[in-house]
Amino acid sequence: MNNIQDIIDKIRQGNCTNNELSQYLESALILVKANAIMAIIKRKTEESSIINKLYQISLRINQESKVIGLWNNGHLAMAALKLLNTSESLVLYEDSMNKLDENTQKDIERLMDQLPHII
Repeated sequence: MNNIQDIIDKIRQGNCTNNELSQYLESALILVKANAIMAIIKRKTEESSIINKLYQISLRINQESKVIGLWNNGHLAMAALKLLNTSESLVLYEDSMNKLDENTQKDIERLMDQLPHII
């Protein structure tokens, strides 16, 4: 599966394992990573290794490239941590939010409001 669109289609159709989604979180391809994050949200994945990767992405919020409007994969990862709603993801969400300025925090809250319409 060399074609990027094939990978994105596979993710969107739910035809990947959690292990594959975890690998896609490390992708340099912005849209592959974004679609993996959205699939993780849809699945309500509770795997600690995936939650930790989302946290690592959230810490790089200022280095990630834009995906949707003003949002990037760091914003998506933050939203995923909150929406997964596990004790681990919520602690990491709060930790990451505390490191952000007020405007970025508001941007993440707006994204969470919009995500049901996006995914």
